[in-house]
Amino acid sequence: MKKLFMSICVLAAALSLQSCLHDDKEVFDTPAAQRIQQTVAQHKQLLESASNGWELHYYAGVDYSGAGYTMLIRFADGKAYVSSDMAPSTKVSTSSYDVIKDMGPVLTFNTHNQIMHFLAEPNQVNVEGDQGDYEFLVLEASQDRFRLKGKKWKNEMEMTRIPDGVNWKTYLDEIRAVNNQLSFVYDNKVNGTTVSTLYLSKDSRRIALTGENQPESAYYVTTKGIHLQQPIDVGGGCIISDLELDPATGGLKAADQSALQITKSTDAAKNLDITKLFGTWDVSCEVRLGTKNGGDGSAGPLKNLKVKLEAISNDLDEPYKSIIKGTIFNDDDEYRFYLYYLPEQGYLRLGENTVPDPTGKLPYLEVAALSSTGSFTTAAFTFDPVTGNLTNIRKDSSVAYVFLEKDENGEEGYNLFLSFDKFNQLTNQTTN
Repeated sequence: MKKLFMSICVLAAALSLQSCLHDDKEVFDTPAAQRIQQTVAQHKQLLESASNGWELHYYAGVDYSGAGYTMLIRFADGKAYVSSDMAPSTKVSTSSYDVIKDMGPVLTFNTHNQIMHFLAEPNQVNVEGDQGDYEFLVLEASQDRFRLKGKKWKNEMEMTRIPDGVNWKTYLDEIRAVNNQLSFVYDNKVNGTTVSTLYLSKDSRRIALTGENQPESAYYVTTKGIHLQQPIDVGGGCIISDLELDPATGGLKAADQSALQITKSTDAAKNLDITKLFGTWDVSCEVRLGTKNGGDGSAGPLKNLKVKLEAISNDLDEPYKSIIKGTIFNDDDEYRFYLYYLPEQGYLRLGENTVPDPTGKLPYLEVAALSSTGSFTTAAFTFDPVTGNLTNIRKDSSVAYVFLEKDENGEEGYNLFLSFDKFNQLTNQTTN
C-alpha cells in the first residue's frame, strides 16, 4: 500500500511538472522582444484612441523640486499636439512622438516640441534648464489613465483621458483665471488662532510655509484651486493637499479641514498685483557718467526722466506674475532693468542682470544697485496705494550700469559706465 501511495505521488508530481512546463510554453511561447513590441503597439493605439487627448499633470525638477503644470496632449498618426497652462491658451505645439522599447515601453517626443521641450532646454542660469522631461517610462496603462515616470529626472506623473466635448482653450482659460485670482501670501488659522503663513510662488509654482527650513511642495493649478504634489502640515493638526479657491473672499478651502481657515493676507504689500504698476512713471535723479561713457565719474545735475514699467514673458509668451521689465529713457538712450516682486518682504527688488548697451560702445552691461560707497547692494521699491508712487526704501542705492573687467592679478571687478543716483521716488504718470 505504501509503494502504491508513493507511486501515485510520483505520478502526480510528474503530471504536475508536465502541466507547468506546458503552461510556461503557453506563456513564454512569444519571445520577450515580441511581447514588448506588442505592448508598445497597444500603448500607441490606446494613446491615439483618445479623440480629445490626454491631460498630463507634469512636474519639473529632480525630486519634484520644480514647478507643476498641466499639459493637454492629443496623439494622432504619429504626431503630438500639445497645449499647456504655461503658454497662452491658444498655443498648440506640434511634433512627432513615438512609443519605443527601452527597458520597457517609453513615450518619447522625438522631434522638437516647443511646449514639451521648453522645461528641458538650457538657459543662462542652468545648463539643465528647469530639469524637465520629454521622455517617459510607461509604468501603468489603462483605458483612461497612464502612470508615467520621467526618464531623466524620475518624477512620477499621471495622464488621464480628456472627455469628449471639453474645449482645450476654455479649459486652460479657466485654469488661468484661477491662477490670476490666487494670492501670494495667506494666513492659516485653526479655530480662529493663527498657526502659520503660506507663501505661493506663482511663477515657480511652489507653495511653502514662510520661514527657514519649512516644508514646501510643487503644485499645479486646477479649474477649482491647486493640487499639492506633497501634503503640507500647516499646524494645528491640519494637513493640506487640495485647496479650493473661494472667489468671493480670495481665501482657500481645504477638503475635510473644517477647523482650518486659509485667508488672504490683509497686508497689501504682500499681495501686490504687479499689472497695476504697468505704465509710465516720472523720476528725478542724478546721472553719473563713467570714463568709458564720456564722463569722469562725478555726479551730474538732477534730471527728470521717464521710466516705463511693463510685462515680460517667458519664451512661450506667457507673462510672468512677479517680474517687471523697466526702461529708463535718458536722452536718446533706453536703459533696461528688471524688478522682482518678493511678496514675503513686500517689495520689488532691482535684480542684477546682463542687458544690452544702448549706446553700442560695449557688447553688454551689467545692471545692479550700487551703494554710495560703490559696493553692490539692493534697491527695494515699495508701492504706496494712497499716493500711487514707488519708493526706494534703500535711499543710498543707485541704479547702475557697469562693465566687468579683470585687473593685473586676474581679479574680476567692475568699472562704472553710467548710474542713476538718488533714484528714490517714481511718480505715477499713467498706468494701464
